[in-house]
Amino acid sequence: PYTTLFRSGYFVKGPDGEPALTVFISGELLEVAAIDLTNPDAVAWFQDLLRRTLDHGYDGWMHDFGEYTARSSTFFNGMNGEEGHNLYPVLSAKAAHDLLEEERPGDYLFFVRSGYAGTQRYVPAVWGGDAEATFDEVQGLPSSVRGGLNLSMTGVPLWGSDMTGFKCLTSDPNDKEMFLRWVEFGAVSPIMMEQNACKNPIQGDKIKWRLWNDEETIQHYVRYAGLHTRLQPYFLVLANEAHQTGAPITRHPFLLYPKEEATYAIDDSYFLGTALYTSPVVERGATSKEIWFPPGAAYVDLDDYAIYDGGASATVSAPLGKLPLFVVSGQILPLLDP
Repeated sequence: PYTTLFRSGYFVKGPDGEPALTVFISGELLEVAAIDLTNPDAVAWFQDLLRRTLDHGYDGWMHDFGEYTARSSTFFNGMNGEEGHNLYPVLSAKAAHDLLEEERPGDYLFFVRSGYAGTQRYVPAVWGGDAEATFDEVQGLPSSVRGGLNLSMTGVPLWGSDMTGFKCLTSDPNDKEMFLRWVEFGAVSPIMMEQNACKNPIQGDKIKWRLWNDEETIQHYVRYAGLHTRLQPYFLVLANEAHQTGAPITRHPFLLYPKEEATYAIDDSYFLGTALYTSPVVERGATSKEIWFPPGAAYVDLDDYAIYDGGASATVSAPLGKLPLFVVSGQILPLLDP
């Protein structure tokens, strides 16, 4: 049956006219062909594969990959790999979206890693890929904050990270402090989802700090998952606003205060809608944080009710277990009852 499919034009082709094969690691070393999503018959076949998941009772999935189109590829509609590379994950997301709207209209969830202009039209959520379970600036918690804010600025309102990390490639500790700080950040992300892996394909998988390791961790998770849940009516307002206007849910200060030079250096503070301002702790060992507060409002710490004036920086207490999170004066914050 696979030989028949190969000859049917259902797969992206290489220069020799045969299906183009890509080698990559997903659990193990694999060699795969990509479905040619410019071929309507191939799209229908792909959707039929996805429909089997729905037949098993699921309402969605992680819609991974989509970024492996080689420049030498050729597509059914005449595109070459150069033209099709960025478009491919959009077509993949559209195929899933169209199927789910037919089978589970308005009541499903799938989330992607790869995307391009137009992805946000089709996907309920984007996550930032396989982060390192550390405070590493390039691949760890700080990079996940920056990645989410960048996604917001490019039109993707609903995003999250591999909370507490996925990879464990370096010698940095994958410890309790990393876990607790990432959970705090997850609570003020549009999508809060935990990843319990600690993948290292070279040395063998490691074990990182986990939810059930001690009572303090459990209660910390209860607190911040509870906060995220209580924010549901606010997230619904912001999601609807994003749909209607394109305004992101998480808003870098530059977006609202483009003439304030202080915003240029910020990569770890943001507004959640208009009513909340947050600055997650992303540095190991930090128990306080210097935070710049935008002008035009006062900011009330949601934990201890300390008040900070806008238009200035202040050192905010942030011991392990405390997320710097502030209500903006003059705003309304709808919350579910505790």
